Amino acid sequence: MRKTRKLALTIGLVLALGSTALAGCSKIDDPSGPTSGPIQAEVKDGGEAVFAGFIATPRSWNPLTAQGDTTGNRQAQWPFYPHVFYGASDGSLQLNTDLMESADIVSTDPMTVEYKIRPEAVWSDGEPIDGDDFAFTQMVQDPRQCADCQAAWTAGYDQMRLTMSADKKTVTAVFESPFTMWKTLFIVILPEHVAATYGDTVTAFNDGFVNNVPSISGGPYVISDFQANVSLTMVKNDKWYGAPAHLDTIHYRYITSPSEVITAYQNGEVTIVYQNPSLETVEKANSIEGSVVEIIGGLTYFNLIFKTTGDALGDPVLRLAVARAIDGADIVTRIPRQYAPETPLLGSLAYAPGQRVSDFTGDPYRDNAKSANVGQGDVAGAIELLTGAGYTIQDGQLHLPDGTALRPLTILTYASDNERVQMAEILNNQLKALGIQTVIDSADSTRYGTAGFAGEFDILVTATAGDLGVQALDQWYGTGKARNGSGYSSTAFDALVAEGNLALDPAESVRILNAMDALLLEEAVALPLYSIGNVLIHSQQFGGIAPSMSKYGITWSINGWGFLA
Repeated sequence: MRKTRKLALTIGLVLALGSTALAGCSKIDDPSGPTSGPIQAEVKDGGEAVFAGFIATPRSWNPLTAQGDTTGNRQAQWPFYPHVFYGASDGSLQLNTDLMESADIVSTDPMTVEYKIRPEAVWSDGEPIDGDDFAFTQMVQDPRQCADCQAAWTAGYDQMRLTMSADKKTVTAVFESPFTMWKTLFIVILPEHVAATYGDTVTAFNDGFVNNVPSISGGPYVISDFQANVSLTMVKNDKWYGAPAHLDTIHYRYITSPSEVITAYQNGEVTIVYQNPSLETVEKANSIEGSVVEIIGGLTYFNLIFKTTGDALGDPVLRLAVARAIDGADIVTRIPRQYAPETPLLGSLAYAPGQRVSDFTGDPYRDNAKSANVGQGDVAGAIELLTGAGYTIQDGQLHLPDGTALRPLTILTYASDNERVQMAEILNNQLKALGIQTVIDSADSTRYGTAGFAGEFDILVTATAGDLGVQALDQWYGTGKARNGSGYSSTAFDALVAEGNLALDPAESVRILNAMDALLLEEAVALPLYSIGNVLIHSQQFGGIAPSMSKYGITWSINGWGFLA
């Protein structure tokens, strides 16, 4: 008998310390809702699995760099690095008790966090995981200590001072000021003793960890073989100090086409799939005998980013007109509602409908996009705005106030993601109503991220992980931030970021994040579309595979995977 299970698509973003209760997070066939820990299943030791899921060969083996901090890298490299906290199945951040005895705020004046590492925690080469590793990981993300380190994140690290106990198993971080998102720090810890073999700090971080396949592991598995564009093979780490892993061997198959992944699964070449869904892939997966199929909502959402500098959308009037004319509901209807009919159009870059924030009794969600009249398909309003500023439409072509024709706008999208390509095609058609022509630049995995961060676009079709509150927006829109390809710079926005980083009160955090969101939408810097679901497909013979709504997918629970007993 074929057995399938489907999950309702859960929409949600995480704020503050990551401990949120999300409404609507329930299985269709199981009203009890998500759990915070791995799925409990009786599994046996031994065997192997082959996993595929929209993950390309890593361009960077360092998940802490701007280039390496991608969803695919996070998922693929999670099994090899230690983590203080992890994003559980409900998206909340929970202490990793495999590694840590505790991690707590022990003082608020000044804010002080004490990290106690388990004595038995070691790297796969036997070296202890200790304060030296914490210190190196903090240093390379602190511009005060390493200005040339190309870190994806610096907030929090740039305001702490570390000390450690004599045995280096207790690390104390003293912050210059309160830092709301402290649980998001040390989500990946790099091995200091390996860094020493790569040269100086900058070389080690920007080159050594980026270009070298990890030879050691601080997680349940260690890499045994890697073939670029083909596969990565991992085996049990015999020095693993945590809850024992079950599977002896796990292979990643680098298959970047979702339809090819499903075909490989159908042919028995792949046994576990986790990727973005489409109507085609979900229908095909449901037709395969002996499969479990689940659609899981995520904390990452699709959105558009507009170039705020340059000769075209650098004009705020034109940019706002484009944002007003775009019909987000049409995009949602044509794409995710084909396989998840209840998917709502997001009206916020910060929160989602039905989201609940810990210790906050109200509803944090505000439809700021509707209030700003962006993404509403208001073509008439957009044309009125343009004509009022001296733009004209002649023979179906928009002309600038000086009479010259507007050049075609470049829409940068990701060639390997069918949904992003579809979005670009829909935008191309929608903007014709304003007399705007577009060129769709479908970039492969080797160029997409680089071009996006470099601002080589007018409109970027992208995805944002919304599990970091203020930092989730700051990394994309803060002045001079590594991911800020839009070129946006606002003293008002930066001031809100600084204020939000200090806000420990949930109500104040909600107010600030909504203010940041409203500012970005009013100035047509970005436009939210819909939360990204993922489809998990695997043979009925497997258990212990726990999807997470966080950006770490299913690999956060990898040591629980196994064959059902």
